[in-house]
Amino acid sequence: SDYTATNKDMSDAVAIDRDSIILFKGRMVLTRRQMGILGAVFNGTWGGTNLIPLHYAKAEGYGGAAYVISFACGSMLVLVVMWFLRYLYNLYRFDGSHREAYGALPSFHLRQMWLPGMLSGTL
Repeated sequence: SDYTATNKDMSDAVAIDRDSIILFKGRMVLTRRQMGILGAVFNGTWGGTNLIPLHYAKAEGYGGAAYVISFACGSMLVLVVMWFLRYLYNLYRFDGSHREAYGALPSFHLRQMWLPGMLSGTL
């Protein structure tokens, strides 16, 4: 049930059980529970801070549909930039192979997700 993970930067091998997650080339090891708590904290912080820009926009006289459209455009721009950065990382990882870098990107699953995506977008 136990296995050993080694790292170039570490002189000793680290014994890790099946429920542990290795991050940063072995510099940080977290259990699934710790990773779940960390994810919940990040999700709560991220979700809770999404409306902070609205607070400042309201003080300047902006709000409503104009704010929502602006926020959506900004979110879409950040998403495209993040996908591009991930593609570049994959390009680096696969020694410049565009085919492998594109193949390593997550699938969009458009056939399964178009209806749920459209419905959630209308809310």
